Amino acid sequence: MRKASVGYSKKDKVIDEALAAAAKTIKSKLESAKDELDPKEDKELINYIDNILEDINLSINKFGKIKELNKLLELV
Repeated sequence: MRKASVGYSKKDKVIDEALAAAAKTIKSKLESAKDELDPKEDKELINYIDNILEDINLSINKFGKIKELNKLLELV
């Protein structure tokens, strides 16, 4: 995600929204795959998926904060 600034363009906004949507789709697919794994046999893979999901959540949260900041900047 790009840094929010006064020069944040519509193009950047569209790209960031698309990236956030893609991240949510990937997150959903990973969660479904994780549900199908055996916790006893696939501990390492489940841990790996959990780490990826955490990174995705951080990215989605960061996008939300950028979106809020841009709304505030539009008011100024």
